[in-house]
Amino acid sequence: MILEQRSIKIGLFVFEETDGQRLEDIMLGYELTNFLVYNLRETSVSRLLPSLSSNAMDICILDIDLGIEQLEKLFAMSALENSGHILIYADEHQMDSMRKCMEYGAKGFLMKGVQEVELLFAMASVLEGGSFISPALATRFFKTYQRKWKLLNELTEREILVVNGLVEGSSYKQIAQQNHMSINTVRDYVKKIYRKLHIQSRGELLYKVHIL
Repeated sequence: MILEQRSIKIGLFVFEETDGQRLEDIMLGYELTNFLVYNLRETSVSRLLPSLSSNAMDICILDIDLGIEQLEKLFAMSALENSGHILIYADEHQMDSMRKCMEYGAKGFLMKGVQEVELLFAMASVLEGGSFISPALATRFFKTYQRKWKLLNELTEREILVVNGLVEGSSYKQIAQQNHMSINTVRDYVKKIYRKLHIQSRGELLYKVHIL
């Protein structure tokens, strides 16, 4: 798979200056395609939305460290205007944020420090209507969710509802209202969950769900 001989507009926002410059140099040095790279690192986060919108990018490579709230807005803008494909620049310790970006509509994930061949292949893939995830990220992603599945498989359906509420930061009262239970029933489920998972606090539960 190779990139076509045409002009491709790339929006690039990577916090690490030297890494962003390295990615830009890779694209500008690729002779088969005329890359027009808009390095947006100096653009304030508040100006990022209009900058991407006004330049009608073919692909946007966005650092996951922008934060989920900001990325959600960028995905919403991209979907509304039917604009460029979004590739997320991430590392293997950001699985939960990657999952959310996938839900928002990310076309792929690039491992921070990605090399030339992988970068070019990823862009070619999404421009042809496909998706891409760096192999190192894919391996970590599958391992993470296989472990989570094994973890949650030990719980009943009702216990999983309570876990979801705890992970989302809901109070016992909110969990009870959302799932049509009494607060005492929620407390009983929490005790059972903690016993099954060999934990003693909500913090330990969050660690098991998000960090594994």
